[in-house]
Amino acid sequence: CQQQQREAEGSRRPPRAESSSQSWQQQEEEQRLFRERTRVKEEELRESRARRVQEAQGDGGPKPARAGPRAEHPRGAGRGSLWRFGDVPWPCPGGGDPEAMAAALVARGPPLEEQGALRRYLRVQQVRWHPDRFLQRFRSQIETWELGRVMGAVTALSQALNRHAEALK
Repeated sequence: CQQQQREAEGSRRPPRAESSSQSWQQQEEEQRLFRERTRVKEEELRESRARRVQEAQGDGGPKPARAGPRAEHPRGAGRGSLWRFGDVPWPCPGGGDPEAMAAALVARGPPLEEQGALRRYLRVQQVRWHPDRFLQRFRSQIETWELGRVMGAVTALSQALNRHAEALK
């Protein structure tokens, strides 16, 4: 239900001028790709959890103590289970510079001439990439040992988006 609601919200857009149709199409495509990557990651996480439950029920015996969170998912093993830094659906592939990611998001939005629409678009992006919201939504899907790196990038992206929004005022 939540996914359908998010898709319905994503399909709504403010009226636009014909000259900005390309940027809106790019924005909609990016949002669709973001939702698709998120859906795939959530599905992989559900499958991984179900597999772990099955293994635990089939084993019956106590599990040996592990060295830490990294030992649970060594590189290459269980690749589809939890996100690493590169698996997060960043605005630019692979993450990278927060200013560049924020600029890419702004470029996908409405043109600068449509100040009201651009402000609304930036507000949606600020909420989407707010560290607390991001952590609340995706913490269980991110490798524990990658959480600091991911949240550092999310925080920097959020601050860059805030600077872009302030510049519009």
